[in-house]
Amino acid sequence: MKEGNKLSAKTIYGIVMVLFYLCMSILVVFTSVFKEFVPNDVIRVIIGVLFFAYGFFRAYRVWKGV
Repeated sequence: MKEGNKLSAKTIYGIVMVLFYLCMSILVVFTSVFKEFVPNDVIRVIIGVLFFAYGFFRAYRVWKGV
């Protein structure tokens, strides 16, 4: 492996945060974990879609940074 191909701490943190946001979107939309905090199903789906979109935005930023 060349020296330029090593993953920096910033890149690893970015990947972890992408996974966090994508997992949060799945939890919010498809499980009842957050049902007590957001009882309205429409609002939960909107929040889940926003988490999902932000996760992809962060993934794009990580990809452009590599």
